[in-house]
Amino acid sequence: MRIIQILFLLLPVILAQPYRYLTFIELSSRIHALKNKYPNLIKVETAQELYNLPYPDCGNMRCDIYIVTLTDHTTTDVNRPEVFISGAVHGNEVLGPNVAIYLLEYLVENYNKNTWITYLINNRKLVVMPAANSQGYYYNRREELVGGMPFDPNRDFPYDTQPSKCLNTISGRAVFYTIADHMFVIGITFHGGDAVISYPWGSTNHMVNNRAEESPDHVAMKQVAGMLNEVAGNYPSPFKLGTMTDTVYAVNGGLEDWAYAASWAKELEGNTLVEDCYGEFNSQANSKVLMNEDNVRFPLYLIETDHSKHPNEVTWGSKEGINQAAGNGHIPRNIRMSMAIMDMAEPYIRDIQAIYHNATHLDLRWKVGGSLFVNETYVEWSYSPGIQATARPYIWLQGAEVMEEYSSFLFRTASKHGPGYWTDPKHYFSVHLPIENLASVNYTIRIAAIADQQWGRQGNPRPQSPPLTHFARMRLDRNYMAQSGSSMINTNVVFHSPSFKIKTIVMPARLDANMILLIVIAALIVTLLLAMCCLLYTSDAADERSSVDLGGRRIIKKK
Repeated sequence: MRIIQILFLLLPVILAQPYRYLTFIELSSRIHALKNKYPNLIKVETAQELYNLPYPDCGNMRCDIYIVTLTDHTTTDVNRPEVFISGAVHGNEVLGPNVAIYLLEYLVENYNKNTWITYLINNRKLVVMPAANSQGYYYNRREELVGGMPFDPNRDFPYDTQPSKCLNTISGRAVFYTIADHMFVIGITFHGGDAVISYPWGSTNHMVNNRAEESPDHVAMKQVAGMLNEVAGNYPSPFKLGTMTDTVYAVNGGLEDWAYAASWAKELEGNTLVEDCYGEFNSQANSKVLMNEDNVRFPLYLIETDHSKHPNEVTWGSKEGINQAAGNGHIPRNIRMSMAIMDMAEPYIRDIQAIYHNATHLDLRWKVGGSLFVNETYVEWSYSPGIQATARPYIWLQGAEVMEEYSSFLFRTASKHGPGYWTDPKHYFSVHLPIENLASVNYTIRIAAIADQQWGRQGNPRPQSPPLTHFARMRLDRNYMAQSGSSMINTNVVFHSPSFKIKTIVMPARLDANMILLIVIAALIVTLLLAMCCLLYTSDAADERSSVDLGGRRIIKKK
């Protein structure tokens, strides 16, 4: 018996399918399989098709640079926050491309099965470049060959560098065009060779005594890095946290600094942004044409996944480890961080619960996702106007109907504050609404939240400026609006749930004494009636023809 119990406990481990290294050919095959199986969720393009870039030399095969977009493509929402993930700009740092593919597979496989993942896909646009340096990944080589000479794609961006040293590589230009073509709110670029979660500054022009200056968004980036570290756990190795200069080293032409500062560097820093690169591929490489004040200003976290660039696959873990907290391998911990980044793109109301109490009040409970700290959260309500439901909330509240946007609320509760979801995932906010009997009056309700106002506090930033990323300003700035192409951000500090109408009475939380007494009496009557109808007899000598076997006991029909 003991052996069976042990085997039962070990069954998930035995059945778990460990993650393994994917070759470039396997990576390409899986990308196309996702596109074919999930056409409403996965869109696959290449940088060669979109931006007329040449193909890097990969022997007898074509090394496409894939750009995979995951969202609900059946709906259109210009305000859907965009999130960027780069698997590898250094081709021999192999965990990133594998994390990217396994992440995409995990998300689409759980769509319409896991409520949170369904929300992320419906309300975010995730753009993934699994292997921007496709040539490097194919040959297991760090650099891309440019004119037969190795060139590091992560030194190829037009920030704090020379015009002849930017946009030389195909992979660098692919990432450049992809980022300039969107308006990302937050992102991750995966690397290998250390265990680090880092953020700007990482450039030599913002280094004093070999230490990084603080950026205008230092508080936000530092706090989110701490959250990612908690989400990741300490296995296989703990992460160091800090700026790229302090944890890795400072570089010229780094992707992360350019992604943070490209849209505002000219105005605030002068010549640190290179506007006229004339590298190897200099046709249409003029960054001035592609830059505007809105499109490139986001925190791009550089995550060094492990001290080894290709760690032993024994440490990679399995899909079953994604929902664990620790001890589950490289791929699960990086998938968890990627999903946390998606969630943090924008605050929102989640996990709404309601209990209606005896025609006197309604108890509401909720959490605030996409946040670290909730400065204010409250409930607004009014009499329902009777409009139709269109919005898609995080959870469809039992006994409620989701409404079109509605703002004429007559009442508001006092504000509460406390931890956001990524500080304490178990924390609920709650209120008691003193409302009339729902059998005769319907109410429209909306929950509001203001989050992460601490990101406006600063030490001594360089340049001297309030926070500059969309990520921070959409929380801090009233009437904040930004637009680039078909993407738009339009926020007003306060984030709301969809309006919903309570339309049915939830069962009372407690039964009164009279109801309990009636139930007990009814149970006793049923018991007595059964006793009168049947005789329970346990003798093995009972008449088999007039009995029914009940596993060693027999019900003898009374004659």
